[in-house]
Amino acid sequence: MSPITHPQTENLEIPKTVYCFAPSGRLMNPSDTQKGVTFLEQQGFKVLNTEIFSRQFQRFAGSAQERADEINSLADKVDQYGPMIALATRGGFGLNQIMHLIDWQKLGRAVEKGLRIVGHSDITALHLGLLGITNTSSFAGPMINFDFARSDIQSSDFTYRHFIEAVINHSFDIEVLGYQELVDQPHQINNAMIWGGNLSLVQNFIGTPYFPKQIEQGILFLEDVNEHPYRIERMLWQLLDAGVLSSQQAVICGDFSDYRLTDLDQGYDLNMALANIQNELKTRGHKTLILTGLPFGHTPKKVTIEVGSDVDLTLNSDGFRLTKAS
Repeated sequence: MSPITHPQTENLEIPKTVYCFAPSGRLMNPSDTQKGVTFLEQQGFKVLNTEIFSRQFQRFAGSAQERADEINSLADKVDQYGPMIALATRGGFGLNQIMHLIDWQKLGRAVEKGLRIVGHSDITALHLGLLGITNTSSFAGPMINFDFARSDIQSSDFTYRHFIEAVINHSFDIEVLGYQELVDQPHQINNAMIWGGNLSLVQNFIGTPYFPKQIEQGILFLEDVNEHPYRIERMLWQLLDAGVLSSQQAVICGDFSDYRLTDLDQGYDLNMALANIQNELKTRGHKTLILTGLPFGHTPKKVTIEVGSDVDLTLNSDGFRLTKAS
């Protein structure tokens, strides 16, 4: 297995350029997104390519070719501006349409020069493609519209602090204090590669060239939105039957929100769905651990995780701590 390539940091200035890109859904509130620009400018960043906020084609932030060309141009932008942050405007749906149009090798070389790609939700597709095709890392984290345009100062401060820690300092230290129902004894996992993102996207790319191949003994983190627990369990069953879950040392669940339980469910909730998967893993003789409570996903307060980096995980029934491996 070849080592993961991370954005170059040695002998390079700290990136202070944020280049916005819109690979998925169109913005419903372009004027509100300007609040995110103002926030980042107040932190000392130069924010570029904001004219794309009003770009649209059908439900998308431009035609398929426009959106692919924008991603492919990021390598040239790094040559022009130096190390920089490519910050997604929002997720939604759209990257599936353009994965085959992306020049992955060119994009991977841009990462080696200092490009840091940041986003979540549909941007999971880019994280998986970079890791699967070029063995380079990227950042599951905030987006300019969903996160930095918010007026919730407390959430913004939390999210921004973790964003800087991961994207600028290439480090993170995440502690989650909360009862871990599916953990029966303490564990320590060292130097495991962390990867994942949106569950629907992870499941969607199984069997494609974009699915990461070097994930054995890794740590998979997952989140999703508007997915009922039975649908979450169904996607996890596919990951289980495909051998993905059993190849992991741990699965860390983030925020799964915006679904509604009904009388039909009779108590069948997310915890029950996860317990079903954990029990089946044990029945099949696998030791994969399932943890909950990671502050990541479609939630105002979120951490930023470098997808493809090595981490240490310490856990017990009271919670867990996730840190960048030294």
